[in-house]
Amino acid sequence: IEEPKSWLNSGLEQVIDDTSLYISWVIESEMLLKRPDLAILYYPALYNMYWFMGRCVKVLRQSEDTPLYPVLDRLFLLWDKTSKTFGTSQLLSLSQKQQIGSKTYNIWQGFLGLNDTLHGKSANHCDDQIYSTAVAVNALIDIWSYNPVGQENRLFWLDDCPQQVKDVVNSASNYLHSEILNVSSWQLSNSFFSGSVKTNSTMFYLYPLNYIRYFNGTKVHKITNTTDYLSVIFAVEGVIPENEYDAMLKASPPPTFNGFNEIAFPFWSSVEITRAFVMLALSKHDALTLQ
Repeated sequence: IEEPKSWLNSGLEQVIDDTSLYISWVIESEMLLKRPDLAILYYPALYNMYWFMGRCVKVLRQSEDTPLYPVLDRLFLLWDKTSKTFGTSQLLSLSQKQQIGSKTYNIWQGFLGLNDTLHGKSANHCDDQIYSTAVAVNALIDIWSYNPVGQENRLFWLDDCPQQVKDVVNSASNYLHSEILNVSSWQLSNSFFSGSVKTNSTMFYLYPLNYIRYFNGTKVHKITNTTDYLSVIFAVEGVIPENEYDAMLKASPPPTFNGFNEIAFPFWSSVEITRAFVMLALSKHDALTLQ
């Protein structure tokens, strides 16, 4: 391994520490659930966030290099705690029971097809249910499992893994195995990437700012309907005094989220990604059941 001191300086360590603390706060404060349009700006599929953290935790848990980098060790300890407590609790609470024929499965639903209207009546088409379930299963397995050294094709549950996690993962994996070949292609939809503006309150200039300038450095004194937003830098410079910041917050949109049906926005979907994530979840589940 390359000597850490050759590239890891105090400034970079501070960036890693601050970023890891912020991401943990997003989950622990439930900001991810309250304002997903802001917390995961370009990745509206909610369960991706838990998997982002879960797979990082799994890699750090098993890496022989982690102890050599104290900043990564701190990150691991923080995210391991966040994912096992707040992350797992939220994932389990978001899981739903669905009966198909004589069997009942644990599943997760996203927002695609939710609150649709068909012939004037409300309908839930569950367009991203397969995808959401696959991502949630991958997240839970990565949070709570490990590969023994020299047995990369085997997975074992951690000793402190709750039985509820094992039961939900088994149920959801059985659902994926049963349904992946029995659904239409539109039921394999997802939103793995999207445009940034998803509601009228997503606009960045509605929130506390003290630095508004054109790219050439010219100060913008007033935002109007004709302002070219793509040519302006909106940011915070330094530290805003508390009384000024509080006043800015009061003038900002309320911290509420009414779902993704407020306005139309672009997103990217891939059936192949859904199938790949399902195969990954099922292969992990099979590796666990070999115990």
